[in-house]
Amino acid sequence: AFFPALALGTLFAVVGLLFRNGIVRALGAIDQVHPYAVDYATYIFMGAPFMMGLYVLNNQMRAQGSAVLSMIGVLSGGILNIALDPLFIFTFNLGISGAAIATVLSQLISFFILLILNNKTKTVISVRFKTLKPSLKIYKEIIHGGFPSLCRQGLASVSSIVLNLA
Repeated sequence: AFFPALALGTLFAVVGLLFRNGIVRALGAIDQVHPYAVDYATYIFMGAPFMMGLYVLNNQMRAQGSAVLSMIGVLSGGILNIALDPLFIFTFNLGISGAAIATVLSQLISFFILLILNNKTKTVISVRFKTLKPSLKIYKEIIHGGFPSLCRQGLASVSSIVLNLA
């Protein structure tokens, strides 16, 4: 699941960067906030592969019984984001772009913390490119296990978009 998530995140980043103006408009950005939304989205799209990889690592570690280690990785990024936001927004005078940069940087650090914890913990299956053995059976299992969460998150996202547009 990890490597396809990175690949899908890269595709998402490329498509998102190419069509970010239309995407933020479709998500409900009005004229007054459109430039800020595009600035924010630009950095978020750049970080998409790592964010998607982070979510996969988080869920894989929790599913394998390492919820505490998973929480450490995710929590460290959240705390770091809280600290970096005012630094990038006000101290470095980057405004909304600073908030996005702080978010992506925090997520990137969480990604690497989880990747290291994942590969150093003996109770968790390590993520290594050499062990990648894609098969239709495995991807069916991944989709079967993740589809309910995709639907739940998708519905929440659609609800937010509809609310923004209303």
